[in-house]
Amino acid sequence: MWSIYSEITWSISTALGGQFIPRKGGQFHRFLHVRKNRHRDHEGIIKFGAKLRQIRKGKGITQEEHAHNADIHLSQIGRIERGEINTSISFAFLFAELLEVDPKVLFDYSDLK
Repeated sequence: MWSIYSEITWSISTALGGQFIPRKGGQFHRFLHVRKNRHRDHEGIIKFGAKLRQIRKGKGITQEEHAHNADIHLSQIGRIERGEINTSISFAFLFAELLEVDPKVLFDYSDLK
């Protein structure tokens, strides 16, 4: 059911760069707004994770040990290393401290394949 509310919501969503995906919800169709994140550097997130993994493995530290030392869940380390999630700058500095490297080393991707 299309209403003035749907029209306004669609207009706002479009203006924000989003899109609508129809979902069935009872008698009415609801719309789930999906916002496109234009500020996320997916390639950089993947490279950061690869670099983190490279340094961690080079130091002989397991994901379990690294997660324990960072006081975060093991799955979080895996998701960061696979580039599935964007970690915070605070965690980047914590990871550098735990791995005993300068934080800028985590952002130097020149030696990645």
